[in-house]
Amino acid sequence: MKTALREEAIKLRKTGLSYSEIQAKVPVARSTLSLWLRSEGLSIRQKQRLTEKKLMSIRRGWEAWKRQRIDRVNLIKDEARKEIRKINIKNEHLLLMGTMLYWAEGAKEKNINLGKVYVSAIKILS
Repeated sequence: MKTALREEAIKLRKTGLSYSEIQAKVPVARSTLSLWLRSEGLSIRQKQRLTEKKLMSIRRGWEAWKRQRIDRVNLIKDEARKEIRKINIKNEHLLLMGTMLYWAEGAKEKNINLGKVYVSAIKILS
């Protein structure tokens, strides 16, 4: 039975199929396919097809990650808006918060820093 599967796998590889595509038709482990097919070469056209397929897969993964990231950011923004609406903020506090945001413009992620350097800001915060 393994001989028949091996011959089928070799035949499919000669047509230029990837290991994943062969695995869908020949139910064996990927390591077995690697062992059986390592001596089977591919034409330049077949290699190009597999490379293009890999690049498309990477592109789809990137797009999915990008959509998930955008969704997460939008969810965080919506939750922040809801929380801010619950808070009773006075105008002088808004001015102070706006000033701090302006001073910290350019800061990203988890770091604590000032994007613009103002001596007066450093005196206030130290």
